[in-house]
Amino acid sequence: CDGAAIVRSEDLVRWGVVSITKSGCHPSTLCPSGYSSCAGWSSDTVCDASYCQDESFCGDPWCDNGCDPNGGPANHTPYERFRVCFDSFGNSCTEWLSYDAVFCGC
Repeated sequence: CDGAAIVRSEDLVRWGVVSITKSGCHPSTLCPSGYSSCAGWSSDTVCDASYCQDESFCGDPWCDNGCDPNGGPANHTPYERFRVCFDSFGNSCTEWLSYDAVFCGC
């Protein structure tokens, strides 16, 4: 064997090393600088309901007849992923990355 095994954050939850409770999307957060040994990021997961909101990049620049060239409806789907990091004493901290996937049209 030529290196360390890759540990995924989902494995740490499954093994009971850390616990993740869920209620909507977590805000994006980073661990303090001392937590420098991190497992791999989890896969992206939908964490809340999709919603429709106008976005400027969804407008039709060629429109006429009363449509809005400066914006249009866009579907927002909230996602998040996490990873578990450890300090030199074995204490754990969970980092979260939350974002919306946005596509024109609702």
